Amino acid sequence: MEELKNKSKKKQIQQIMEESDYLSEFNDELKELTVSNISGNENENKIKNYNIYFYLSLDKENSFVFPIKSEFFKIDKQYAYELIKNIVKKINNENINIKYNSKIYIISLKDIEDDDDIDFYIKNYELRPCKKKNFMPKSDCPSYSSSSLLKNIEKENISFVSKLSLNIMIREKYL
Repeated sequence: MEELKNKSKKKQIQQIMEESDYLSEFNDELKELTVSNISGNENENKIKNYNIYFYLSLDKENSFVFPIKSEFFKIDKQYAYELIKNIVKKINNENINIKYNSKIYIISLKDIEDDDDIDFYIKNYELRPCKKKNFMPKSDCPSYSSSSLLKNIEKENISFVSKLSLNIMIREKYL
Protein backbone atom coordinates (compact mmCIF):
# COMPACT_ATOMS: atom_id res chain seq x y z
CA MET A 1 0.00 0.00 0.00
CA GLU A 2 2.81 2.33 0.93
CA GLU A 3 4.49 1.50 -2.37
CA LEU A 4 1.36 2.52 -4.34
CA LYS A 5 1.21 5.84 -2.52
CA ASN A 6 4.86 6.50 -3.35
CA LYS A 7 4.34 5.60 -7.01
CA SER A 8 1.28 7.85 -7.16
CA LYS A 9 3.22 10.71 -5.58
CA LYS A 10 6.12 10.16 -8.00
CA LYS A 11 3.69 10.28 -10.94
CA GLN A 12 2.13 13.45 -9.61
CA ILE A 13 5.54 15.04 -9.12
CA GLN A 14 6.62 13.99 -12.60
CA GLN A 15 3.39 15.39 -14.09
CA ILE A 16 3.88 18.69 -12.25
CA MET A 17 7.45 18.91 -13.51
CA GLU A 18 6.33 18.26 -17.12
CA GLU A 19 3.66 20.93 -16.84
CA SER A 20 6.20 23.30 -15.38
CA ASP A 21 8.59 22.63 -18.30
CA TYR A 22 5.74 23.25 -20.75
CA LEU A 23 4.83 26.53 -19.04
CA SER A 24 8.48 27.57 -19.01
CA GLU A 25 8.77 26.90 -22.78
CA PHE A 26 5.52 28.78 -23.40
CA ASN A 27 6.76 31.76 -21.37
CA ASP A 28 10.06 31.74 -23.29
CA GLU A 29 8.19 31.78 -26.64
CA LEU A 30 5.97 34.58 -25.38
CA LYS A 31 9.03 36.59 -24.31
CA GLU A 32 10.60 36.10 -27.77
CA LEU A 33 7.45 37.33 -29.48
CA THR A 34 7.27 40.35 -27.18
CA VAL A 35 10.95 41.18 -27.65
CA SER A 36 10.69 40.90 -31.45
CA ASN A 37 7.69 43.22 -31.44
CA ILE A 38 9.47 45.77 -29.28
CA SER A 39 12.68 45.59 -31.31
CA GLY A 40 11.16 47.17 -34.39
CA ASN A 41 9.11 44.45 -36.06
CA GLU A 42 5.81 45.62 -34.61
CA ASN A 43 4.58 46.83 -38.02
CA GLU A 44 5.38 43.51 -39.67
CA ASN A 45 2.14 41.96 -38.50
CA LYS A 46 0.19 45.14 -37.76
CA ILE A 47 -3.48 44.59 -38.42
CA LYS A 48 -5.94 47.40 -39.04
CA ASN A 49 -9.47 47.93 -40.22
CA TYR A 50 -10.92 51.06 -41.79
CA ASN A 51 -14.08 53.12 -41.56
CA ILE A 52 -15.18 53.45 -45.16
CA TYR A 53 -17.79 55.94 -46.34
CA PHE A 54 -19.38 54.95 -49.62
CA TYR A 55 -20.31 58.14 -51.45
CA LEU A 56 -23.17 58.01 -53.95
CA SER A 57 -24.48 61.01 -55.87
CA LEU A 58 -27.66 60.64 -57.90
CA ASP A 59 -27.92 64.29 -58.91
CA LYS A 60 -26.89 67.70 -57.59
CA GLU A 61 -29.44 67.67 -54.76
CA ASN A 62 -29.33 64.00 -53.80
CA SER A 63 -26.16 62.47 -52.52
CA PHE A 64 -25.73 59.77 -49.91
CA VAL A 65 -22.95 58.55 -47.65
CA PHE A 66 -23.08 55.01 -46.25
CA PRO A 67 -20.70 53.93 -43.46
CA ILE A 68 -19.05 50.53 -43.88
CA LYS A 69 -16.52 48.85 -41.62
CA SER A 70 -13.80 46.99 -43.50
CA GLU A 71 -12.36 43.62 -42.60
CA PHE A 72 -9.00 43.52 -40.85
CA PHE A 73 -5.93 43.81 -43.08
CA LYS A 74 -2.21 43.25 -42.60
CA ILE A 75 -1.12 46.72 -43.60
CA ASP A 76 2.47 45.78 -44.49
CA LYS A 77 1.44 42.92 -46.76
CA GLN A 78 -1.90 43.90 -48.31
CA TYR A 79 -2.75 46.53 -50.90
CA ALA A 80 -5.38 49.22 -51.33
CA TYR A 81 -7.05 47.31 -54.19
CA GLU A 82 -7.71 44.47 -51.71
CA LEU A 83 -9.50 46.95 -49.47
CA ILE A 84 -11.52 48.17 -52.48
CA LYS A 85 -12.46 44.60 -53.37
CA ASN A 86 -13.53 43.97 -49.77
CA ILE A 87 -15.71 47.09 -49.75
CA VAL A 88 -17.42 46.22 -53.05
CA LYS A 89 -18.31 42.79 -51.69
CA LYS A 90 -19.55 44.24 -48.39
CA ILE A 91 -21.76 46.80 -50.14
CA ASN A 92 -23.26 44.10 -52.34
CA ASN A 93 -23.93 41.85 -49.33
CA GLU A 94 -25.54 44.57 -47.21
CA ASN A 95 -28.49 45.41 -49.48
CA ILE A 96 -28.25 49.16 -49.03
CA ASN A 97 -31.60 50.90 -49.47
CA ILE A 98 -32.22 54.52 -50.32
CA LYS A 99 -35.38 56.53 -50.63
CA TYR A 100 -35.45 58.67 -53.76
CA ASN A 101 -38.50 60.30 -55.41
CA SER A 102 -40.84 58.56 -52.95
CA LYS A 103 -39.56 55.12 -53.93
CA ILE A 104 -37.16 52.73 -52.28
CA TYR A 105 -34.16 51.50 -54.24
CA ILE A 106 -31.52 48.85 -53.60
CA ILE A 107 -27.92 49.79 -54.35
CA SER A 108 -25.28 47.37 -55.58
CA LEU A 109 -21.94 47.72 -57.33
CA LYS A 110 -20.51 46.08 -60.39
CA ASP A 111 -18.22 43.23 -59.43
CA ILE A 112 -16.47 40.34 -61.14
CA GLU A 113 -16.22 36.62 -60.53
CA ASP A 114 -12.46 36.43 -61.12
CA ASP A 115 -10.85 37.35 -57.78
CA ASP A 116 -7.43 37.59 -59.43
CA ASP A 117 -8.37 40.49 -61.72
CA ILE A 118 -7.05 43.40 -59.65
CA ASP A 119 -7.16 45.77 -62.63
CA PHE A 120 -10.96 45.77 -62.52
CA TYR A 121 -10.99 47.25 -59.00
CA ILE A 122 -8.20 49.72 -59.78
CA LYS A 123 -9.94 51.01 -62.93
CA ASN A 124 -13.44 51.28 -61.51
CA TYR A 125 -13.19 52.39 -57.88
CA GLU A 126 -11.03 54.66 -55.77
CA LEU A 127 -10.28 55.52 -52.17
CA ARG A 128 -10.09 59.18 -51.21
CA PRO A 129 -9.54 61.16 -48.05
CA CYS A 130 -12.87 62.23 -46.62
CA LYS A 131 -14.10 65.34 -44.87
CA LYS A 132 -14.38 65.08 -41.10
CA LYS A 133 -17.78 66.74 -40.81
CA ASN A 134 -19.87 64.97 -43.44
CA PHE A 135 -17.57 62.11 -44.59
CA MET A 136 -17.86 63.15 -48.22
CA PRO A 137 -14.78 62.77 -50.45
CA LYS A 138 -12.32 65.63 -50.50
CA SER A 139 -12.21 66.91 -54.05
CA ASP A 140 -9.10 69.00 -53.48
CA CYS A 141 -6.93 65.97 -52.60
CA PRO A 142 -5.67 63.21 -54.86
CA SER A 143 -7.01 59.70 -54.38
CA TYR A 144 -4.96 57.02 -52.68
CA SER A 145 -2.99 54.80 -55.03
CA SER A 146 -4.83 51.50 -55.44
CA SER A 147 -1.58 49.63 -55.98
CA SER A 148 0.14 50.87 -52.81
CA LEU A 149 0.41 49.01 -49.54
CA LEU A 150 -2.20 49.83 -46.92
CA LYS A 151 0.50 51.06 -44.56
CA ASN A 152 0.69 54.14 -46.82
CA ILE A 153 -2.92 55.03 -45.97
CA GLU A 154 -2.64 56.55 -42.53
CA LYS A 155 -6.22 57.72 -42.16
CA GLU A 156 -8.78 55.32 -40.75
CA ASN A 157 -11.72 57.22 -42.26
CA ILE A 158 -11.73 56.87 -46.03
CA SER A 159 -14.20 57.77 -48.72
CA PHE A 160 -15.02 55.09 -51.30
CA VAL A 161 -16.06 56.35 -54.74
CA SER A 162 -17.03 54.72 -58.02
CA LYS A 163 -15.10 56.25 -60.92
CA LEU A 164 -17.95 55.50 -63.34
CA SER A 165 -21.67 55.87 -62.66
CA LEU A 166 -22.21 52.71 -64.74
CA ASN A 167 -20.69 50.68 -61.90
CA ILE A 168 -23.59 51.57 -59.61
CA MET A 169 -26.74 49.53 -60.08
CA ILE A 170 -29.98 50.86 -58.68
CA ARG A 171 -33.05 48.62 -58.60
CA GLU A 172 -36.45 49.58 -57.37
CA LYS A 173 -37.57 47.62 -54.36
CA TYR A 174 -41.15 46.43 -54.59
CA LEU A 175 -42.99 45.95 -51.34
